[in-house]
Amino acid sequence: MFEGSDVLSMFPTFVWKIQLHPERHEAMDAKFLRRFERMRRDVLPLAPGQGWQSTDVARGRNFQDLVSCVHHAAKAFSNS
Repeated sequence: MFEGSDVLSMFPTFVWKIQLHPERHEAMDAKFLRRFERMRRDVLPLAPGQGWQSTDVARGRNFQDLVSCVHHAAKAFSNS
């Protein structure tokens, strides 16, 4: 499932970076971009410096592939 794994020393906290195999993330990327476009279609364009945050990524079935990857990564990390 994963192509690589690194622990990066950033600030005083370690950040664990997981890289998915291209065939896995490319399909997910396309699906997520379409979903985000639908979620934002009725939202006004953002001004410079503004941000937008979804409220249903972890709960939505449209993002189950991503949630599954996060769960697998967390399990792999906790077992190391």
